[in-house]
Amino acid sequence: MRRTLVITTIAATALGLSACGGAPKDLSQDKAKSSMLEAGDLPDGGWQAGSVDETKPTKDDKSADQMLNNAKDVPAGCKEAMNSLASMSADSPSSYAKRSYTKGSGKDKTEVEVVVETLGKAKDVPPQLTKVAETCKTLKMGTGAATVDLKMSSPKLDTKDAKGLQMSAEAMGQKMAVSMAAANRGNNLVVVQTQGTDADKANKLVDTLLGKQAEKVEKAAG
Repeated sequence: MRRTLVITTIAATALGLSACGGAPKDLSQDKAKSSMLEAGDLPDGGWQAGSVDETKPTKDDKSADQMLNNAKDVPAGCKEAMNSLASMSADSPSSYAKRSYTKGSGKDKTEVEVVVETLGKAKDVPPQLTKVAETCKTLKMGTGAATVDLKMSSPKLDTKDAKGLQMSAEAMGQKMAVSMAAANRGNNLVVVQTQGTDADKANKLVDTLLGKQAEKVEKAAG
C-alpha cells in the first residue's frame, strides 16, 4: 500500500477492514473494487474521486526503514512495532483496491486515501497501529539543528473495532497532522488516511469515512 501524504512513510502498510460477528466472506477483487466509496459518499460535498488503483503492494516496502533512518534515538520497542507493521504489507492480499479523494486546491486542498483489501493478517493491523503510538510517542526527525518532534498518539474513534494512529508536528509556526485508522471484518481490511493542520478535523474525517467504507465492505462481503 502506498502513501502519498507527507509524514506517512511510517505507515506504508497493509491496513484494513473486516466485519464483526459472524465472519464475512473474503472479498473478491471485483467486489473490493466495486465497494469503494464514491465522491458523493464523502461529507459536505465538493469532493473528486480518483480512479481505483488495483496494484497490489509488493514485498520490498522499505518505508519503515526510511522513517527510522531519519529519526534519532528510536526506542527498541518503537523499532519493533514499526517493522512489524510494515511487514504486514507483504502478506499477499488476495484482493486490493485503493482510491484517493480530493477537495479544494492550493493550501485549502484536502486529500484522503482509502484502501480495501483482503489478507491473512487483517486482525493484527489495527492493534499494531495502537502499539506504534504507545511505543514511539515522540520521535526526533531530521538532522543537525533542523529537527522536528513527531508526536504519535491513538485518537478516539467511533467506528466499531477501529484503531488509529495520529502523527503531529510543528515547525516554524507550521502545524501538520496525519491521521489514519483501520478496522477489520474477518479477513477484509480497510484503512483511511488524511493529512491536515487541524488534528481533530483530520481524525473526524478519517473516522467518518472509515465507518462508511466499513459499511459498504460488510454489505459486499455478505
